[in-house]
Amino acid sequence: LLAKVKLTEPQAKKRDELIKRRDAEKSLSAGAVTFVRDLVDQIYYDYKDFTTNKYFDKGNACEQMAIDYLNTNLFTNYTKFPEGIYENKYLISNGCDIKDGRIIRDVKNAWSKKTMPRFKKDILSHDYKWQGISYLWLFDADEFHLDYVLMSTPENLIGYENKDLHNVDNLPFEKRYKTVSFKRDPEQEEILKKA
Repeated sequence: LLAKVKLTEPQAKKRDELIKRRDAEKSLSAGAVTFVRDLVDQIYYDYKDFTTNKYFDKGNACEQMAIDYLNTNLFTNYTKFPEGIYENKYLISNGCDIKDGRIIRDVKNAWSKKTMPRFKKDILSHDYKWQGISYLWLFDADEFHLDYVLMSTPENLIGYENKDLHNVDNLPFEKRYKTVSFKRDPEQEEILKKA
């Protein structure tokens, strides 16, 4: 069938690029490798190298509220997965947000209306993708969901920003929740083993 299809020059070029990308050796980005090595060092030497910022502070402050919000609107009964040291031969983690059977969920709190992703394609960054791949492997799960939730920002964190960007209780669920998911992929785990 393919022999009968005549491709234009741009189509053939695009096909060749896609085949080259498909067949190229997969690898972690330099930033992801550095992140993993730093995390391993922290656990190995028993220290925490931790710089806080307003985004992280809101995530911590609103984490349980976001899980409760998901439970209310998705008709679930998720609980925060216990923090601890979880490891296999290649990975170490302090835990995921939610583990429900063979499903992992990671909850991200958007800082404000301006930072809340509107489209699914804007949700899954390269780093969050590898975080999900790592969790699936580490916890022997089948499916990963990255849930972005927009909760009202605690007053003490807003500072001098426009409060209208942070008060979101009046918005409907579909404007306050976006998710992407993917299945476990052993090929991606092999890439992590080489990192």
